[in-house]
Amino acid sequence: MLNRPKKYEKEVPEGRSVGKMAKSTPKLNQLATHVPDLVNNHDHSKPFPNNIKFNGVLMFADISGFTALSERYSMNAKIGVDQLTKTLNGYLEALVAEIIGADADILKFAGDAILSVWSVDGLEPETMRDAIKHVIHCALRIQDRCGEWLTDVGVKLRVKLGIAAGEMCVTYIGNDEFRHYVTTGITVDDVNLAEKFCESGFVVISPYAWMLLPSEQFEFEVMEDDKHIRVLSSKVRGSYDISRTLSMETFVETPTRSPQSKRTSLGKDSDNEPKTTAAAGVKGGTVTKIRFRKSVLTSMDKQTEDAVRLYIARPVLKKLDDDQPLEYLSENRQVSIVFMNMVLAPVPYRMASKLLQSAFDIIYPEVRSMLGCLNKVFMFDKGCTFLVIFGLPGYKHENDCAHALQCSYRMKKKLDMIKNVQQTSIGVTTGMTFCGVVGHPYRHEYTVIGKKVNMAARLMMHYPGKVTCDNDTYHHSKLSRANFKNLELKKMKGLINIGTIREYTEEAVGNSLYTRAPGIQEFDFPIVGRENEIRILMYEIKSIMEHKGGTATQRQVIIFEGEAGIGKSRILDAVVCKAEESHIKVLSSSLSMNEAKTPYFVVRSLLMSVLEFSLTMSHQEREDGLRKYFQKDMYIMQNLCLLNDLLVVQFSCDASVRNMSKEERASGLRKLLVHIMHQITTKTGFIIFVIDDAQFVDPESWTFMSDMGRDDKTLVVLSMRPFTETKKSQQPVAFWEVLHSETSLTIRLKPLDEEHITAIACQLLEVAKIPQKLDDFLKMKTHGVPAWCEQILHELFHDAKITLVPEGHPDTKDFRLVGPPPNFLKKKERFTQKSKISSLGQSSEEEDHTIMEGGNLEGASKTANLVCVLQPDVNLRNVALSQSMKGMMMARMDRMEPSDQMLIKCASIIGAKFSRKMVEVIMPNQIPEKIKASIKRLMESGILECASDSLAQMKESKIWNQNSGGIGKDIHALSLLTSKAECYCPRPDGKPGPNDSVTNCQFLRFHNGLMQETAYETFLGEQRRMLHIEAAGFLESQAHKCPSCGGGEFIAWQSLNNVVAERNRRESNVKEMNKHPKSITRGSIKVDRQFKRDRRSSAVTPEITFSSVPVSVESLTAEELEEARDQVDSSALLRLANTQQRRASIRITLGLDEPTKTESFVSTVIPDVDFRSCECVNILASVYPQLVRHWRSAGNVGKTVHFLLEAAAAATATHNTMQTLSFLEEAAEIAERVTQNKNPFPNDIANIEELSDFYVDPEEIALIESLTGQSKFQLGQMDEALPHFKSALKILGSRQPETNIGVNFEIIRQGMTQVLHLKNPERFIGSAPAQKKVRLVEQTRCLSHLFQYYYTQDDAPKALLTALQQVNKSEEADSDLHELILAYTCLMECCQLKNWPNLANRYIQIAMDKITLAMDSMNPEDWLTFAHLFKSAMTVQLSNSHIKDAIESGFAATRIIAKLHDTDAKIQVLPLMGQALLMTKH
Repeated sequence: MLNRPKKYEKEVPEGRSVGKMAKSTPKLNQLATHVPDLVNNHDHSKPFPNNIKFNGVLMFADISGFTALSERYSMNAKIGVDQLTKTLNGYLEALVAEIIGADADILKFAGDAILSVWSVDGLEPETMRDAIKHVIHCALRIQDRCGEWLTDVGVKLRVKLGIAAGEMCVTYIGNDEFRHYVTTGITVDDVNLAEKFCESGFVVISPYAWMLLPSEQFEFEVMEDDKHIRVLSSKVRGSYDISRTLSMETFVETPTRSPQSKRTSLGKDSDNEPKTTAAAGVKGGTVTKIRFRKSVLTSMDKQTEDAVRLYIARPVLKKLDDDQPLEYLSENRQVSIVFMNMVLAPVPYRMASKLLQSAFDIIYPEVRSMLGCLNKVFMFDKGCTFLVIFGLPGYKHENDCAHALQCSYRMKKKLDMIKNVQQTSIGVTTGMTFCGVVGHPYRHEYTVIGKKVNMAARLMMHYPGKVTCDNDTYHHSKLSRANFKNLELKKMKGLINIGTIREYTEEAVGNSLYTRAPGIQEFDFPIVGRENEIRILMYEIKSIMEHKGGTATQRQVIIFEGEAGIGKSRILDAVVCKAEESHIKVLSSSLSMNEAKTPYFVVRSLLMSVLEFSLTMSHQEREDGLRKYFQKDMYIMQNLCLLNDLLVVQFSCDASVRNMSKEERASGLRKLLVHIMHQITTKTGFIIFVIDDAQFVDPESWTFMSDMGRDDKTLVVLSMRPFTETKKSQQPVAFWEVLHSETSLTIRLKPLDEEHITAIACQLLEVAKIPQKLDDFLKMKTHGVPAWCEQILHELFHDAKITLVPEGHPDTKDFRLVGPPPNFLKKKERFTQKSKISSLGQSSEEEDHTIMEGGNLEGASKTANLVCVLQPDVNLRNVALSQSMKGMMMARMDRMEPSDQMLIKCASIIGAKFSRKMVEVIMPNQIPEKIKASIKRLMESGILECASDSLAQMKESKIWNQNSGGIGKDIHALSLLTSKAECYCPRPDGKPGPNDSVTNCQFLRFHNGLMQETAYETFLGEQRRMLHIEAAGFLESQAHKCPSCGGGEFIAWQSLNNVVAERNRRESNVKEMNKHPKSITRGSIKVDRQFKRDRRSSAVTPEITFSSVPVSVESLTAEELEEARDQVDSSALLRLANTQQRRASIRITLGLDEPTKTESFVSTVIPDVDFRSCECVNILASVYPQLVRHWRSAGNVGKTVHFLLEAAAAATATHNTMQTLSFLEEAAEIAERVTQNKNPFPNDIANIEELSDFYVDPEEIALIESLTGQSKFQLGQMDEALPHFKSALKILGSRQPETNIGVNFEIIRQGMTQVLHLKNPERFIGSAPAQKKVRLVEQTRCLSHLFQYYYTQDDAPKALLTALQQVNKSEEADSDLHELILAYTCLMECCQLKNWPNLANRYIQIAMDKITLAMDSMNPEDWLTFAHLFKSAMTVQLSNSHIKDAIESGFAATRIIAKLHDTDAKIQVLPLMGQALLMTKH
């Protein structure tokens, strides 16, 4: 373990997708887990191909039921692949654990098949016999434990096992970039044949292996060929030298679901048998002994490590090198699968090895050049098969389907030319597929699993000698239909709804040396939205033409840089048009990936264009053309032989050229090309070279571009995609010379403004107008990217969701149509070819048809005659984005650095907007420096942008001068010339304007939602669930009060109901005051209901961020104290004396005795906060919905319901009643499903038994009813609110009487209870047990809402009853001071209504005594409650004509409110103070 490279050492974490053995599991060499020991221990210094031959036993395990399982899971698109992977890996882990425990080396994973080997030293029959017995024993154990595995969807997985023994050969093929290994030999053929005789649950032995065994030791039956043997059980167990594994103690979790066994074919295990167990889908466990592969626990030297890396898939290496967890290797993505089978002639194994190497030398370069990945090479099950995948992480391209077909055809064409390759068959399919690691923590491989993988294999075998593809590949490839031929549909095992199968072919294009790049694509309509870019270009052309001698700052190279689909080709087409209008010669070419590796390809294409050489010309004709063109230039004539390889000519070379070295030839050719171009421009004048997709320029041609950048008679215009940092580092020096030259200008294209999308859509459809709904949909979904607009329209037309009709057609009456100005729809005069988008009018089958419905406009030719309409019943909100569009986003993601990809994917979990801190928390194994660098790259590339609240303000104040006409003076002032990202988060120095660096941006967002959606879907369900838990935990930990409220934690697991009730009271009492403006008694009491209250909640609002601790200000006189001494014991005297001191302190604090001397003390005691700027409601109104989303996605029922209620309460507090009802409806639906024992998240979580916290408290159900009642109350639906309040109380165990008799009886009972509380408080107050107190508090809160209803309805008896119930329950609980004071206030108001002034004063006194004892722990919110109590006392004192006391209470309230800067409270108190002061004059 010493010296092992640390970056490949990891502990296997608990809960990972591959393996759940954790806790005490030793560190593993991650590289070694991806390859067999035959690779780890191989001598990698040998040249390729090389072989090792040995004797051994092979076991081929083929799992059945996988196709049915795949079909069953595919019915649920959200969780199907995730559950499929989980189930399959769980089964494979159990099976592999048995194989590893038996000391086997697992050679290959092939989806649902495994090939394992037990090597045998020596040739003694007895040694081989014991080894075969050992393998049979292992096979029977597998059948006993994994032979019939019931999945959670009812599909049974079964396995059939073939065993063969004898000599075999492992052939190592490859090069310095990638390597692979193939097992060949007669034993491989034997094990394949044995497996063919198997049925599910069988163990079948090959004839040769059975010949070595004593038949009497087995129970068996002979198969139908009278040669193969099915073993039923074994009477003995063979000995085998365990050398590949070692036994160690570790924690192994216990399976939650046991496999079903049909029989027990083995006796009790011996003591020394290795203990193994499955590790997937497990809970609990024990410490036991299991066997580990030695190779995964052993360090590698640098040479071995470098060699082993070459055997591992490139996407895996990228993840491992970036230190990302193993589970993030697995994802669901759209890929193109290529299964290729070669039928080889029987040849000796050495010739077979050379044959395989020859095939590899053809296949690997072709695959690599088209961004494919060679994943598997194997010689079992389906013969010699290669599995190639296009679209894997890091290698995604928009044209993967086309690349897969083109690459397949070229490989087949070349392979068919190899001697002893009798036939090549290739199947190509495209679709969403699981891509990731399968197997066991100690041995796994990266592979692809899914229906499309099976289909590609079936196409390969059922259509021999052809390149065939499915309908999805055909549709998305966008290749010419002439290359496809429909084939007869064949029935294929496990496949239904196959669709049309087509053969792909290509027409011969001649010798590639004669080829040249085609011209750039032509567009028939004017360019839209790129006026600034074109203006810049024309200014540069004008500058060159006016300064023919050249200047130091004259532009010679202009580069348009932008992502795929942004409109680069269209700009180049506009460049060509503008140049042709100015009679400037233009030479253009469009490159593809095929040309990137062809030396001088661009140079040859441009030379052939300028010299007007056609592809059909012979070399003699080209030679004559060169002599004629350059006959007067002796330098060129003497060096024409240097063009032999470039232009495929055959000029004779003199001795000086023949003796040149390779470097001298390259230098001479470079000088010659510069001279040739100078002569050409001298003859023809100024030339513009236009090259599209310049990222595919070959290295040699970049040197030519660099030279052209120095010629004052040429302008080079390039379009290219941005390179990643890795790709940039791989570019030649000439590339950097071009990019960073003073004469080069890079214009980075941004998405179009949404106002231009209408014109783009009309041009693509060739219509005058489109529906407003479609226009809005396109603007929302395309984010200004023309290619996305085209793709969406293509999909809508293909799915018959839109159609084209003439203007005035009856169908147009149902739509509001919009269109661009007519000049955007006028075709260019030069255009003669078929429209680029005319393919929208072609069906997916072979025949063409018109776009127009019914074909009734066949003769129409003018765009103005047509409009687009939506088909009936089409709801664009339900239109899912196509996989092609998501494929574009995946391609862009895959061009990012691995750390950038991980940041984007983790950010997608959080949402469209996210904080930098939150990303740092949930990103695995990342360090701040990496995150900073990733954020900078992502912001500069336009993926992310600053989401600071000040961004909009900054943009509004920023002056853009793009249309000022001063473009020549300050061209770099235009924003489109820079990729600099800006951050508008508050600057550290407090100055306005953007930050100097974006690396510290704190709040970010996705530039468009499609990137977030695509990144989110790459995660598997379990990965998403764990990240959602991380995100939710972070949000909970960061949900602090705003600074205006003093900061600090919100009080968790409560609700906003008391606050909402208080706000409702305010509104209702304002209405009541309008009814009785002159009634001091009724008006004062009603105004009291407007005052703000505390909310014992985790969601504090800006207006009501209060604590539960109220305060009192009544003073005890000396007479009262003396009287009290006669009535209470010493402890009560002590408590009462303390109360007197506290009251005195309060009076001094508030300045009631000597106000002029206590101002400084007021400033010291009452905290200085400003509730005017409180943002708590805004914070929580956004935080709670996020918490709901995260906990729902994590499958946590309890927290989902809780935060739904909190979100509803926050929405109610902000008067967003409709949102409140939406949250409550969702919570009620979950609660109902829980009650019915159904899955509460049927669309998100698959297995109900795996949900955490699968329970909803009755208090929460009651809260749903209570909040619903409050929402109805806010809407003025008071009668509809009442049943909800009563229902809530019923759930909480406090049923309310309905009849008058019942009400009166309950008033008497509650009144007697209150008398007992008053007479003997120490016995009854706080007497409830702890568990009951929670429910009592909830009952009290709900009763306060009910009191509010009865109070506003002037139902005095029921109002009195609810007030008495409130007081009794609050006192019995005595755990929530705010609810207690609120209850006293309600009862006090009832006393006023009943004209019981003494009783009202008594409850004021009781409330103040309660608060007085809480002085030591008061915070700003408590002081506000204190002020509220003063205000309530003032209303009572005014009604009893105690004017002086009322004024004193009012001054106390205003002093507190002034200190806390609570404007709303001040507005409510001052009118009462005015009334009191006016009454003093009478």
